[in-house]
Formats: sequence, structure tokens, C-alpha cells
Amino acid sequence: MSSNNSISVVALICGILGVIGTFIYQVPLITWILFLCAIAGIVTGAIGMKKSKAASGKASGLAIAGLVCGIVGVVFGITGVACSACVCAAVGPLGCLSPNYQQSLESAAYEIADYINSIS
Repeated sequence: MSSNNSISVVALICGILGVIGTFIYQVPLITWILFLCAIAGIVTGAIGMKKSKAASGKASGLAIAGLVCGIVGVVFGITGVACSACVCAAVGPLGCLSPNYQQSLESAAYEIADYINSIS
């Protein structure tokens, strides 16, 4: 396997992981890590396209697919990271990593609902 093709495969894998990471919103840390994978998919996809164009005169399909998946992962990931940050802010510092994460999240949701009911 050539170096150009290896970079393209890495781009595709990172891009796919970035898209999948969008749907793992229950564990915010994983969402953030896979968001970084989507960014890596964009970078390695661009590098793979440049190298394959220099070597064969046309872009590798794997590099293009990795670049597209990375872009989709970043666009979706921005929403996921924003939602994860809000959830972590609601349950407190390092609350997302605690074993009682689900209970903390439910408690925060009830507190927010009580607050909204009290002001209306």
C-alpha cells in the first residue's frame, strides 16, 4: 500500500469516526474526542488529495470520501460538542465523568424545570 493511499485510508477512518461520534451524545468525552477525529479526517483528506494528485494527476476517491466525511462530522460535531458542553455545565465540573452522571443530569433537568415554572 502506498503512502498516499495510507493517508487516504486514515482520512476515511477519521471522517467516519467523526460522523459516528455525533450520535454518541450520552458520553460527552467520546463526543469531543471523535470531533477531533473529524478534524483530523479533514486534514488528512486534504493531504491525501494533494499527494495523490501529485503522484497520479487525480485525487484519490478515499481521500475525497474522508474529506467529505470529516466535513460532515465537523458540522454535526459542532452541535454535539455544544450540547455536551451544556450538559456538562448543567451537571457541574467533572460531572460528566462521575458514576452518577445520569442521576446528576436528571437532577439538573428537574432544577431547570422548577426554575422555569417559578418565573412563569
